[in-house]
Amino acid sequence: MRCSSICWNIFAIIVALIAVLILHFGLRITAPDGPVESQLVWPASFLPTFNPSLERLSYRHLPSPRAALADVTAILLNWSRLSNVFGIVSVLCTPALDGTLSSIVVWNNNPERPLAEVEFAQCTHKVKVVNSPENVYFRARFEACAAASTTFCFIQDDDYLVLPEVIYTLRARASESSASGIFLAPPHEVLSSMLMRVVAEPHIHASFSWLGYGSIIRRTEARDFLDLMKTLNVTDEEFKMADNYFSILRNTFTETWFDQGIELGGGEPFTVGEEGNERNRKHIQRATELLDSVLLCDRPPCIPHEIPFVNMEKPTPSSVSKAPCVGTSCLFETSVRLLPEELDEKTTSAQNLLDVHARNSLLVDEAARDNFVNHPPSHAVDGDPQTSFCYSSGQFHEVAMVFFAELVDAISVTRKGEFVSLTSFGARPLWTRIEFAMLVSPSMEAIIRDSTFESLDGAVFVSFVPSLLSL
Repeated sequence: MRCSSICWNIFAIIVALIAVLILHFGLRITAPDGPVESQLVWPASFLPTFNPSLERLSYRHLPSPRAALADVTAILLNWSRLSNVFGIVSVLCTPALDGTLSSIVVWNNNPERPLAEVEFAQCTHKVKVVNSPENVYFRARFEACAAASTTFCFIQDDDYLVLPEVIYTLRARASESSASGIFLAPPHEVLSSMLMRVVAEPHIHASFSWLGYGSIIRRTEARDFLDLMKTLNVTDEEFKMADNYFSILRNTFTETWFDQGIELGGGEPFTVGEEGNERNRKHIQRATELLDSVLLCDRPPCIPHEIPFVNMEKPTPSSVSKAPCVGTSCLFETSVRLLPEELDEKTTSAQNLLDVHARNSLLVDEAARDNFVNHPPSHAVDGDPQTSFCYSSGQFHEVAMVFFAELVDAISVTRKGEFVSLTSFGARPLWTRIEFAMLVSPSMEAIIRDSTFESLDGAVFVSFVPSLLSL
């Protein structure tokens, strides 16, 4: 797959994260026998064959889950895609997540089709069904989370699949002190979120992200959000459309990761056509009005109430893009600029959010939009060498287990100090040796040789003269 002509000519960075078990320093043992137990990672034939002891780090190398440490409640809504719900629950119930997910709440918004735990075969020990007497729409997510006994809640829609290793990575990165949860989204929605940020100094720093593609939030956030909506005396319709309000009223820049966007489809979609889009815009606009009512004054809060949930601290914007890996628990990060133009976020009130989005959309030309949507960072870690991460000055077909690679003046349009990094979560501590191979075009060789490789855990990458293969 080719990217734009100004992309780097890296045809593949194939990193076979190979760990060699070390019992003592200097004692090397070959990797375990047997195939990688996942259909989502590269076949063995794609790896270099010159060293048969090499094995790519995969999901089976995660430590044995300890159910006692699980501190996440998964929340799934049902309305018209019951077959999807059954399938998603089976994924959430995989033993690999026993140390992550304590329970799975299926909130049934369809009173005409009551559900029971016994219908979720093989997972009745984790599943709790809530049969709602009426369809409360997306308010249900937050009611279920607020009632949970765990620190965190994982939320997803019933028409998208989030892989177990991605959920594992979400929890590994979730923080009890962060102002924002972590939101997954397919590339076009990440772009929309980037374009939909407003800064109205000194108090308003808001952005918008959907929760349904997969997100992890704290239980206290759900509880405080419900309290805030009640304090603001929102209507029943506004409460039901809670997803449109959550990230905006948090008043921070959301942390949104590129995900694989595995769409399940089926059933009756909630947002259909222009009518659905207009409904979303209406409630997003209403959320900004509510935020202004709280913060757009000299000494907020502007209303005579205790205000929960709304972040009063000025957030630190991040220019780092992130994408969780497929096949193992790791996180790809890069500071490389994905859009060629600086976005305009400054305005006078949160109510200008949709106007700012429209204005910023005009700054992104078709080529930049195509690279962003069709060649996102998630393609660098999706296990598929036919896909690639492209941007205005580079291309990665596949990366696996480069802990830190700093791109130093690689090309004139690449800024000094830009980096790509890969952090592994949960790998066995005895895996202390990493080897990786890169397949590059001749024009890319100089860039690779001028790059600096570092390990954030203090280990040292050993320099060597790479073997060059003809393309």
